Amino acid sequence: MLPAVVEEELRLLELVLERLGPLDLPDALPDYDGLLTTLRDAVAAAKPEDLPPLVEQMHTLAALAQQHGRGRALSVDRGSPYFGHLRLRERGRSRDVLIGRATHIDARRGIRVVDWRNAPVSRLYYCYDEGDEYEETFGTRVVSGAVEVRRSVTVGDGVLRRVRSPGGTYVVQPDGDWKPVAAQRSRLAGGQGTALRPASRPEKRRRFGVGPDGQLREDKHLPEITALIDREQFELITRPDSGVAAIRGGAGSGKTTVGLHRISFLNFGDPERYRPDRMIVVVYNHALEQYIGQVLPTLGLSGVRTATFGAWAASLRRRHLPGMPARAANDTPLAVSRAKKHPAMLHAAAEAATRAARGTSQAVTDTWRELLTDRGLLTRHLGHARHNPLQDHEVSHLIDWSVRQQRAIDEATEEEDSGWLDPEDDALLLLLHTMIAGSLCASSGHRLSYEHLMVDEVQDMSPVELAVLLSTCVPRASITLAGDAAQRQDLDSGFVSWSDLFDVLGLDAPTIASLRIGYRSTCEIMDVARDVLGSLVGQDDVCEATRSGAPVELLRCSHDGEAVAVLGEALRELAAREPLASVAVVARHPARADLYHDGLRRSEVPRLRRVADQDFSFLPGVEVTDVHQVKGLEFDYVVLIDADAASYPATDEARHLLHIGMTRAAHQLWLVCTGSPSPLLPAWLLA
Repeated sequence: MLPAVVEEELRLLELVLERLGPLDLPDALPDYDGLLTTLRDAVAAAKPEDLPPLVEQMHTLAALAQQHGRGRALSVDRGSPYFGHLRLRERGRSRDVLIGRATHIDARRGIRVVDWRNAPVSRLYYCYDEGDEYEETFGTRVVSGAVEVRRSVTVGDGVLRRVRSPGGTYVVQPDGDWKPVAAQRSRLAGGQGTALRPASRPEKRRRFGVGPDGQLREDKHLPEITALIDREQFELITRPDSGVAAIRGGAGSGKTTVGLHRISFLNFGDPERYRPDRMIVVVYNHALEQYIGQVLPTLGLSGVRTATFGAWAASLRRRHLPGMPARAANDTPLAVSRAKKHPAMLHAAAEAATRAARGTSQAVTDTWRELLTDRGLLTRHLGHARHNPLQDHEVSHLIDWSVRQQRAIDEATEEEDSGWLDPEDDALLLLLHTMIAGSLCASSGHRLSYEHLMVDEVQDMSPVELAVLLSTCVPRASITLAGDAAQRQDLDSGFVSWSDLFDVLGLDAPTIASLRIGYRSTCEIMDVARDVLGSLVGQDDVCEATRSGAPVELLRCSHDGEAVAVLGEALRELAAREPLASVAVVARHPARADLYHDGLRRSEVPRLRRVADQDFSFLPGVEVTDVHQVKGLEFDYVVLIDADAASYPATDEARHLLHIGMTRAAHQLWLVCTGSPSPLLPAWLLA
């Protein structure tokens, strides 16, 4: 005998499929979901230089879909018309409302399917449980009533396959029978405060500190942080104060911690030589800049410059070459970026500089022009490089773009400044300045000279950028380079290996110290993250976790709306149980982050924030962002949406990005998939 809830849902689905005819629209709207899926597949297979226009198309289509969805109904998918079922009782009458991905209202036939993304009534599905009373304002109308029924259903190919209700979960078997299954309800729990993060303001430190036992502490000052340092890390921190210290280690192994403590150690041992104004920390992104800027004062050291290379270099270029364009391009072809960051560009620049006049800014800009348009020079160096040499058509692409760029600079006027610089040009111009016009200067006019330089995430810095940084160091300076090849985000940075990096920079190869113990993520998270990397994991990249935790979960949902419902419920419960927990909901692309943020906002997830430009708060709550934003950070919980084949195909770039996203989690990791799972996920996780 069928369970009552299953029997009722089967009748309802039969009624919907029987009466759901084609919509009577004078002009059918495009299938935005299908078009977006096609574009996501194209992005996964595209060449690097073709990515920007494809991503822009995705943003445009997503915006159009959202706008049209507010005013008109798109076709309901008969194979999977809805995923949620509400029965609402208002003014003594009951009505059924079905939650899906498109809206179709036919009151005469008794069918109400609404789009979860924009229908006001869908809020009741996400914010109320069965048996709850509600009072909401829809437009100008106040509506009150009670939720008599709230169920989630799975419908595939027009067949009901699963029903979940407060009374139980039932799944259809291959023979057609329905059986109850254990309520394997996914739950985020037990990880409050496991992620180390600085407070955003000094007065907050006592509230959010975490001790070595994982429990909340009264503060987060130097004694507590230093108590976490192990013997291997301590030896790196206290090594001799001159020369290069190269630190390699996996996610959460303490590379940044070692680097920052080394700065504090050097300052303590020789405060005059290692004054804060004679040290600098260069990081990959603005979020890390914020993080480190908050951590150093807790180590008793204020005033150390922390900056991204881009911001630091742009400031110096404006100071030394004020006549260059102020506008930075945001549409530079990836092939051009890759060429301008190529390791062989160091040798090409050196040859061009030998032919230049000495000592003037004009000589620097003239040499820059020649460097980027001299086919013979570029072919000799970039075309015959030991690693990743440029093909003839790639050299031509660089020259054509550079000619256009220089023509735009020449034609610029005060009224219309049409010139631009590519992001990579600042490093090239500063490098040429050091070769032709002399050392770089501080704002005071004195030579820029650092006693200690720390570069974090060095694997994503180009050799040209590193050469500029090294030119600002005094003889016998202390230099700390920290990185992890497994966490490469910029595959075009020019990084090949540690030994090749030191060779191209002309540095005496130091002993590369490997940190092999991971303190951030659990064994369960690290096992999956290693499997994702596959053959990209080198023997020296193995990092062992120190503790076990909750298993990694793959949540397979039929629609984004269903995923939002599951996440909304779990995150609301988590916020009530663990008010100090930090959560990152990480999408593959910004448009997807926008979609989930909007859904979770309407689900009334507390302390919800959308992070679009590295503006993390480092406070408890839920931050929705994309995978390119989270590098170097950590959270108690991470939910990676878009764990599908279109978002993370079997490419090296996808492996690195998925690995980075996974290893941000200190305690628990969820993967959410609404399509075919990514082929990078281990088979045992899909079982």
